[in-house]
Amino acid sequence: MDWLKDAVAAAAAAAPQDKAEERPTMVSGRTLLVDGDYLAYYAAGNDDTDPGRARQNALEKLEAFKALSGSDKVVMHLTASESNKGWRFIAGTVKPYQGQRDGGRKPKNWRSLRDWMETYKGDAFKVKTWTDREADDGMAYHSQVLGPGLAVIATADKDMRMFPGIHIDWKTYDITVVDPREYRIVGANGKLYGHCWFWQQMLQGDTADNIPGLPKYVKPNGKLGPLGEKTAEKLLADTECDAGGFRVVRELYQGFYEDEWADRMAEQAVLLWMRQDKVASLHDWLTVVPPEADTYPELEAATDRIAEAVRRHVEEVAALEQTAQRS
Repeated sequence: MDWLKDAVAAAAAAAPQDKAEERPTMVSGRTLLVDGDYLAYYAAGNDDTDPGRARQNALEKLEAFKALSGSDKVVMHLTASESNKGWRFIAGTVKPYQGQRDGGRKPKNWRSLRDWMETYKGDAFKVKTWTDREADDGMAYHSQVLGPGLAVIATADKDMRMFPGIHIDWKTYDITVVDPREYRIVGANGKLYGHCWFWQQMLQGDTADNIPGLPKYVKPNGKLGPLGEKTAEKLLADTECDAGGFRVVRELYQGFYEDEWADRMAEQAVLLWMRQDKVASLHDWLTVVPPEADTYPELEAATDRIAEAVRRHVEEVAALEQTAQRS
């Protein structure tokens, strides 16, 4: 049980010392949703790590998360190797989605861990492997189904911070509870959570997935300025709800892209938004846009154009496959 002692010690060391740390208590039905894609890398160890030890690393990490979050179930979410990843590769035109990834060498135990996770039949966790979305989208949908207080999110991926739920920091085990009504909250680990984080990503982008966000913005003096994390924070500092975040982001996209603003904004949103609906719809991101916004129809039409590009791609691939089968 040394792993649990270490986890508790890490959590205690990371917690503020001037106030009691709040941790969720055990609740029936509370489910730990785990990013299995990342766990396979994390638990693999180095080239000297035995495959059995790698599996034990994974199980110990899950048990620590489960104990410290008060969960009574664990579901491992995985992105299938043949997954279309929510068609983000088709949606990304400003920059190719994940285009900077070279498919380099993975840890020695990565493949055996993936095979073990995908075929696992034991009691430690259940497995959900997604072919029509990424694991993060699956976790977002699952958390929506579970509802407030029952979804515990365990991932090192920053994208999931946009959603409500009980978030457990991958390294420090800090717990941050994000209420569905919260637009902006700074977690126990000092990171931003809530929908404000989505709007900030719409500006600063996500270098991990080669998503540019808004490359530059038009400053009050009419000149273009770079748009990094600190600038994005400042631009959204006075916003208090989705309507405010949307207004700031929309105006900045309009200023930089002019007539193409709706297509570019919809593209980035489709790439960045973790989809919470059952079918991982490209249009799901529009749920965060105020429906009364006068530019809503323009953004809906822009998202329709992305969906049409995906439809044409699917038809072209099907036609090529049929031709190959006949030849």
